[in-house]
Amino acid sequence: MLRPCLWLHALTLMLLWTQTASAHFPWLLTEPAGIPDKVKVFFSEAAEPDDPELLDRLLKADVWVLGGRRGEPQSLSLKKGEDALEADLTTTEQPSAVILRHAYGVVARGGEPFLLKYYGKTYTSPLPGTWRSIKDSVRLALEITPKIDDSATQLRVTWRGEPAVASTVTVTGPGIPSKWEGTTDESRTWRCELPQAGLYSIRARHVETTEGQHEGKTYQSVRHYSTLSLRYLPSRLSPVSHKLPALPNGITSFGGAIVSDALYVYGETTGVLTTIRPRINRVTCGSWISKKPQRGNNC
Repeated sequence: MLRPCLWLHALTLMLLWTQTASAHFPWLLTEPAGIPDKVKVFFSEAAEPDDPELLDRLLKADVWVLGGRRGEPQSLSLKKGEDALEADLTTTEQPSAVILRHAYGVVARGGEPFLLKYYGKTYTSPLPGTWRSIKDSVRLALEITPKIDDSATQLRVTWRGEPAVASTVTVTGPGIPSKWEGTTDESRTWRCELPQAGLYSIRARHVETTEGQHEGKTYQSVRHYSTLSLRYLPSRLSPVSHKLPALPNGITSFGGAIVSDALYVYGETTGVLTTIRPRINRVTCGSWISKKPQRGNNC
């Protein structure tokens, strides 16, 4: 039977082993969804709070928000909150994405010391049309960019702007019992079908066989991890074929609206000397009714 002091020592070692056995990554998440006023940074296995004491390891992380007309990155200052590091977004005009970069340091696991680097990204909107690639090889060297393709989600992984072939991709979230894991193909993508609406935690790994030193410590390789916190909403619309006639003339604007049982489609064309007023077409019950355009000056 173990003595009380030996038993306590054994329990302490077991707890330390449990903490180090689970991998932690930085995750970004804007709140509230849609029109956020702040971003949270977690250090966890997924995009959710974990042990607040672990947040100190990310206090030196670099975080930027992208927004405005040009989408240029603006540096953010992180402050420690109750369950996450937080930064204010109210001073940014129309923020579209938030990114992170952090050199964690040299870690020795399995006898081989390696330099550990983290990257992170999240979008402020669940609309797939806003999921654009940042294309910043300095701030976000390893990037995951999602794209909806019918019912599947393509996860494109790039390393410094180039295809990251054979990168490991891991996905967790609602409807996934444990986790999904795969590798990118020659087209730098990995496809999956997200089961339902919700927040998904996606990460990718890329390894460089590069030796060097960091803060006086020698390493034999560099391990890069990039995370993506993705709010996903399945599309409620399905594409269908139509029998609308082709538009023979070029247009400068195009749109439509549904009123009662009719679909109104409008467009506008501009010539060299004159401007044609909006052309309105009414579609109902398979028929196509067109109003003649009126010529005049500005519309």
